[in-house]
Amino acid sequence: ANRVPHLLIQWDEAALKVPREQLKQRLAEGDPSIATARVHGTGDEGFLISVFMLQPGDETTVAKRIRQILQRD
Repeated sequence: ANRVPHLLIQWDEAALKVPREQLKQRLAEGDPSIATARVHGTGDEGFLISVFMLQPGDETTVAKRIRQILQRD
């Protein structure tokens, strides 16, 4: 019970010039708005995405937005 899959993303923030907090903010401010939060007990490494509230097909939308942001759309 209470086991939810997570995705941990890591990248060279200095090379891409996109820190984790900026990714979080841009996802939240984008269209559609994508909310992310660190789950207790998961540490502070990388950028963690919980799929708890996703519906089938939403993963594609999330992946596209992350790609756009990291590639400096």
